[in-house]
Amino acid sequence: MVFPKTLHTLAIEHCALRRLSLQVTTLTALTALNLGYNNLTELPKSFTALQNLKRLDLSHNSFENFPLVLASECFSKNLIFLDMKDNYMVSLSPEFTKLSALISINLNCNRLEYLPEGIGLMKSLVSVMVSNNMLELLPCSLVTRVYHKADFSENPFTLRIPPGGYERERGQVASLRELAGQSVISHG
Repeated sequence: MVFPKTLHTLAIEHCALRRLSLQVTTLTALTALNLGYNNLTELPKSFTALQNLKRLDLSHNSFENFPLVLASECFSKNLIFLDMKDNYMVSLSPEFTKLSALISINLNCNRLEYLPEGIGLMKSLVSVMVSNNMLELLPCSLVTRVYHKADFSENPFTLRIPPGGYERERGQVASLRELAGQSVISHG
């Protein structure tokens, strides 16, 4: 199939793709690409040609690692939405933080054991979804920020709550920031 070079949005979902066709990487006008529900494990180096991408959906694939090609400088200024939920990622490379324009990241339902400390320093990031992973701790930089949308649920956090919990005053539960501070004190 031949796609017009001026194509802005492309969805190739539910196709059982194991590799991305190099033809897709010639579509340099793309601003939105949905590759969800395939069997992708990596992105080709030629993916950097898609430097106009603003939205990228790689959800429901077979990625075990963050695709380092996305850490290329060409994506740092334009990529604002990245969906990588339901993959098999155990860690998120520190290079991920090079995506300085990123507004929203969805990493739900992976196997992430930790997040890079710099994730909380990404100034544009306002939506962080990391539920259903294997996170035991959150980086301090992440929990000291205010987000429009954040989901850290269904992770095996190791914070030990003393009998009676962390109540500041009668009936007032401690904030996430206070819990993070207690975690830092407890775990160094």
